[in-house]
Amino acid sequence: MPALNLTDDFTKAARDLREVLPVMDTREEAVFPFDVKNIPFLKKQEWTKGDLCSLNNCYSFALDLKNKIPDFFLQPGHLYFQKNYPYMQEAFKARRIATWNEGLGKFSSIIQKGVILDGLMPLGHRLQVMDRGFPVALFFGEWGSAPLPDYHWYALRRDPAMFGTSGRKRLVWADKMASNPVSVCLPSCSGTTNIFDDAKSKGYDQFAGYFAVDKKTLQL
Repeated sequence: MPALNLTDDFTKAARDLREVLPVMDTREEAVFPFDVKNIPFLKKQEWTKGDLCSLNNCYSFALDLKNKIPDFFLQPGHLYFQKNYPYMQEAFKARRIATWNEGLGKFSSIIQKGVILDGLMPLGHRLQVMDRGFPVALFFGEWGSAPLPDYHWYALRRDPAMFGTSGRKRLVWADKMASNPVSVCLPSCSGTTNIFDDAKSKGYDQFAGYFAVDKKTLQL
């Protein structure tokens, strides 16, 4: 398993993303490095029905998997190990290492291991051509007053209000902070996405790269 490469150079990361997704709100003839039909619709309201909002976090939203188990948040590695990821305890221990960089390094490598075991495919820091599945983005940063290392996911979604109407497609990045409602990183008028600004505003200033989510390879 290759080492996870973290970067805080969000200017370059955003520029690279704009090269791959030059316009997020665009015309039908736009070419994307993946099959747009594989990208789930946003459906924000579905994630707020009943207890779904409080039972689902950024990871379950990114995978488009709705958890209905009380007092449970889906974590990387839970799919492979049937909700009992033995390394997660190590991850939380790594959070408490006094040296921030060392703790983040150990924590992020454990999270990466669980993600790959669950069936996600690493794509690196640039979106690549994908035959199947849809892209998600992984960030790391600080959580709590301590602070402690934490991860956060963003997922690309189709906007049902725009997609297929008036000859336009709109793809948006969206995320779900713990038990909070789903939020959307709306594109600017130039078509660029503010995913990196949004992540940084929430305390996640280390970009770990993109991953492909394919429901056929997830360990369901």
